Amino acid sequence: MEVRRIVEAEYDQVVELGGFAFQYTPDPAERERHFQRMRQSDIWGVFVDSRLASMMTVIPFETFVHGTALPTGGVAAVASWPEFRRQGHIRTMMTEALTEMRRKRQVLSNLFPFKQSFYAAFGWEPAGRRYRYTMPMSQCPRFGQMNGVVRPTDDHQELDAIQLRFAPSLNGTHKRDAFWWESRIMRKEARACVYERDGQPEGYLIYQVKDFKFTAFEWVSLTADAHRALWNFIANHDSMAETIHWSGPADGRDLRYLPDPPKETQLALGHMSRIVDLEGFYRAAFPAIAGHSLRVALDDGQCAWNHGLWELGGENQITRLDTAIPNGHGYDLRCGTAALTAILLGTQGAWDLHQVGRLQGDVSAVAVLAEAFHTAPCISMDFY
Repeated sequence: MEVRRIVEAEYDQVVELGGFAFQYTPDPAERERHFQRMRQSDIWGVFVDSRLASMMTVIPFETFVHGTALPTGGVAAVASWPEFRRQGHIRTMMTEALTEMRRKRQVLSNLFPFKQSFYAAFGWEPAGRRYRYTMPMSQCPRFGQMNGVVRPTDDHQELDAIQLRFAPSLNGTHKRDAFWWESRIMRKEARACVYERDGQPEGYLIYQVKDFKFTAFEWVSLTADAHRALWNFIANHDSMAETIHWSGPADGRDLRYLPDPPKETQLALGHMSRIVDLEGFYRAAFPAIAGHSLRVALDDGQCAWNHGLWELGGENQITRLDTAIPNGHGYDLRCGTAALTAILLGTQGAWDLHQVGRLQGDVSAVAVLAEAFHTAPCISMDFY
């Protein structure tokens, strides 16, 4: 068995395994788009007798966490041929990939799981949450004449300028580059429009009208007027669509504009996250804990550089005190990497994790952690 990164001459094997595992057959144009994406990524493979047996892709991008764009490794296309499954291939590739992510200073890793418990075993934690809404077009609100205008666009740079103002307000969103927009966001079957007031864009929709359904793939509003104007735009499709489908952050902010709730509301669990390099992640995204320091014992069976005793706060912001976890009471709190990821991303509070036993320690230390790190909406607008 050989574990290594895949070279371009082996891309056909990647497409073959991906097509089998994810049940698709790319046409020649799609195949070339796959190749373009592969060239932007690290693709890990396990080879048995020179045949690709298992694979995993790590896509580089940046994720906003508390307003700071952090280098991230997005895990995708994890697959094995059936005859090679349950032989430890994925765990072996995960170890290699996490080591390489750390070397490249990718302090966070995200993925979209086929099964949450599978990736939880490697330290990933459910992070992105959103509501999916379905509503009859007859229930669509109308807000009267707005001061601005809604106009079509196919300029991803214009959309990016709006998205870049919106994305830092939520944890888990991406800082996109031109290749990402062109290859993943600007779908050939979708249209886009912008709301503009006094020459300044304030929001956009990427959408599709098909089979009597209006589907908003992406909806970004920087102002309340933009959100209302885009509702008006959707309502003008009443002769073409019977239902509206969209999604938004799990704090339910979209419901503020509706006189009645949508007919169907579904909480959808999105991506999972994992801290790859605790020290790099913490220094980039967090200040010191004002007036306090906490000794946190961190269990990480996958990343040895995270495992051990840490001091959060104090003069150095974060300090690794020991590569091992002391016996007895040599720490204030103890948890696994997944639990700490949830606390630092704001997806779960310290008290909630303490209550279910995933954060252990004295209640006074839990109180300090809960005060320092509040819950916050976390969502990925990008699927890969």
